[in-house]
Parts: sequence; structure tokens; C-alpha cells
Amino acid sequence: MLEQHAIEQYFWDEATINQVAAVAARFPNPCCLCAPMVGRELEKRGLETRVLDVDERFADLKGFRRFDLYRPAWLGEEFGVIVCDPPFWIVSLSQLFTAIRLLARHDYAQPLAICYPTRRGASLTGTFARFGLAPTGFLPKYITVQDTERNQIEFFANFKWEV
Repeated sequence: MLEQHAIEQYFWDEATINQVAAVAARFPNPCCLCAPMVGRELEKRGLETRVLDVDERFADLKGFRRFDLYRPAWLGEEFGVIVCDPPFWIVSLSQLFTAIRLLARHDYAQPLAICYPTRRGASLTGTFARFGLAPTGFLPKYITVQDTERNQIEFFANFKWEV
């Protein structure tokens, strides 16, 4: 499946998908927001998973639901964890916060993990201060993004990141 760079869609490599899926699998009813490949892996492992994305190519997943970060819809579902790989440049942090707050049902204790450029980590943790995000030290790798310091991405979470 080809990535859609116009919507800032980049897929993680297999090792990253497996690690993120292993972390998400520790929680009941995980939600994969803008991380459909992790959702696919979790469903392969037999876990009920909500996959929220704009890419209809993932509509074959049992837990898929089209979800627009610009116009987030109230789902009223309770998630054990929300794992998010957002578009970094076309969706503002305030838009992302609004969408995630809605998915979390305004519960700031909601387990949450967001990957984001390390060099913009302070902006992320500041915007999501009510969720208590902190760097995990886990640096996911993408298939087509050059692995350089400038492109370094890290997961920020409000729970202990371990497989």
C-alpha cells in the first residue's frame, strides 16, 4: 500500500508497528488514531481495536471508522489507550488536542501515547499538559522517512512505555 504524502501519511517499519502494537495490546479496547497499520496488526492478533483515520483503504478493518481531525465526532466510546501518529504539519496542536480530548471523553487520566517530532516535544507536552505526557525514549522509524536527527520522532505518553 502506498503512503499518501499529501495528507502526511507515512507508515512505520515492521519493528515499530510490532512494538507499538505490543504496548497498545496491554490495554483493553485500544484506539489507533492516525495509526491504521498498528490497528491492522492488533486486529491480526485478535484484539478488538478502534481504528480512526481518513484513509478509506482501511475500511476492511472491523474496527475502522472514518475520523476527521479537523471535525472530530463524539464517539462516546471508552478506550483503554489512545495511540496517535498525527500529521505533524497540517493539523495544529490545538486541533489535535480538541480531537483527542473528545475521544478521551474529557478524561485527562485517559492513557495516551502520541508520536511527535522530538524537536517540537516541548510544544506537544505544553499543549497536552492536562494529560501529563512525557517523553518515553522510544523513537519509531518510518519506511520512507530518512532517519536523521532533524527527522527524529519520539513517543510521548502518560504511562510507562514497556513491551
